[in-house]
Amino acid sequence: MRSWRSPRSYGPITRCCACRSVDLSFDVEEAIRANHDERKANDGQADWLVRAVTPLGVRIEAIYDHPVGNDEASIRVVSAWRVES
Repeated sequence: MRSWRSPRSYGPITRCCACRSVDLSFDVEEAIRANHDERKANDGQADWLVRAVTPLGVRIEAIYDHPVGNDEASIRVVSAWRVES
């Protein structure tokens, strides 16, 4: 897995998330990095939920696991989606 501390390296991204990030024209990894300190516990398929606004003003949410196993430096992005106003 890639290092959490590296500027653009985080860990595996699920196929669902990779497809949505292309469809929604935003960088999921950047959204998580910029908003990690404001994350909230998630009750569903991932440990954390983060909310962000893209540079184009699109509101998104992403869910991810951190840490991954015993690796405190890695995350696993599960999914991301656009938040309707």
